Amino acid sequence: MKRKRQKKVSNSTIIFVTSLFLFMGICPMTSQVFGEEQGVTGTYVYDPTGKPDPFMPFIKTAPKKPVTQKMVERGEGGQVVEKPVFLPPLQRVDIGLFKLVGIGERGGSRIAMMEGSDGKFFVLQRGTRIGLNEGRVTQILPDQVIIMETIKDAFGKSVSNRVILRLQRGEDEGEL
Repeated sequence: MKRKRQKKVSNSTIIFVTSLFLFMGICPMTSQVFGEEQGVTGTYVYDPTGKPDPFMPFIKTAPKKPVTQKMVERGEGGQVVEKPVFLPPLQRVDIGLFKLVGIGERGGSRIAMMEGSDGKFFVLQRGTRIGLNEGRVTQILPDQVIIMETIKDAFGKSVSNRVILRLQRGEDEGEL
């Protein structure tokens, strides 16, 4: 007895025939899906009321505000006017996030080089404002920078805080 070979039907052929039935309306399910059996014809109109917007993010983030402080001034007629003051990058982050990289001398006064947490470098001199707590550079010594800042304690009292940033010597640096 000879066996007849059956031809294998590929997946793409099955998909093609199924989609042909659906689009041509041969399948009895299509008339129910499109509402032809109930006598309703026309186009579908999407009603978004009560449904979430699929294009909105799941997590809502607050809009970024520019980093500012408010300065109070007396305007015309003695009115109190608040004006925003934009802060420089040195005053936007805490002092602890800076690293003292180097100290040099320029024109008889010392300057210090600081590296921020983002990798940017800043030059400090005596009187430069730094940090979130209105810190000021008071002294630049050969191996450290001294900063005085004002912090409010738990009772709302302003207390002066002395912050010392020391120059870190690397292992690869030897004595000259």
